[in-house]
Amino acid sequence: MRESTPGVVDVLPGPAHEYWLAETTWFSFAWPEGFDLCAPPAGEGPTPFRLTKPGGAEIFPQGPQSTTSLPTGGNWAAPGQELVTQYRVEDIDVCELAYDHEDSPWWQTHWAVPVGANSSLVMTGQAPAADAHIVRSAIGEIIDTMGPTQT
Repeated sequence: MRESTPGVVDVLPGPAHEYWLAETTWFSFAWPEGFDLCAPPAGEGPTPFRLTKPGGAEIFPQGPQSTTSLPTGGNWAAPGQELVTQYRVEDIDVCELAYDHEDSPWWQTHWAVPVGANSSLVMTGQAPAADAHIVRSAIGEIIDTMGPTQT
């Protein structure tokens, strides 16, 4: 329970949600627990941020971009990657890929989230294969709480 302590802290009514809210120019979302919010490496292009976790797990948005320009099926796979599965979560196209990184099995996913009549925001996540469930769950939380920027 949040309570004020006279002379120390005043607790005021806040938003109804119980999570930290991250905001970008385009959208806001629940900041997944255990992830650090980081600037992307210099020269990486239009990715505004990365959510990272010790061990290499990360999530980053791409876009929004024209839905018609997005890859389909196995075309999401880069050289050395293999399409493992693709499915839909409501109106979101999801693909999952497998690959080796430094002699270890890794996993990558792309979630194409419609954000307009012909635009999608792609949430990409990757991790060592054993941590795929952590990234998949965090992307689900981001998408479930995604909304317009609040400020």
